[in-house]
Amino acid sequence: MLLFLSPTLDAVLAGGNIYTGFGPDHTQLDLENIISMCPFEDEVYNICSQLESSRTKELQFLCKDLIPQSHNDKQDTHLFMTLKQMGLIDEKNRNLIAELLFYLQRYDLLKDHFKLTKDTMIKRLKNPKMACIAPYR
Repeated sequence: MLLFLSPTLDAVLAGGNIYTGFGPDHTQLDLENIISMCPFEDEVYNICSQLESSRTKELQFLCKDLIPQSHNDKQDTHLFMTLKQMGLIDEKNRNLIAELLFYLQRYDLLKDHFKLTKDTMIKRLKNPKMACIAPYR
């Protein structure tokens, strides 16, 4: 399973163990509470949980031109966090995620999360301005 972690979630997961703590208002925080506080991160987490971990190398290959080489060798849990930190994905810019799902041939996730079909993506990616990933990838 691929995971998407925000810096907040990264702090909660230490060494693979779930850490529970207290928020600024002294309410107890755990992984589920933190995920539910961020709708975009929750959606990306849901998408990633439906991807097979064997697809990690494919994702890294597709993103090779977008992220620094030093991040390409990191584990899959950091890929989407790196894309977010670089400003390539966020709540308003989800095109890259849709494009990655298209190239991974996960049309079911494209339809469920983006209301897009394979044909719509083919038409969209014919416009070079709409594509985030280099066509030779």
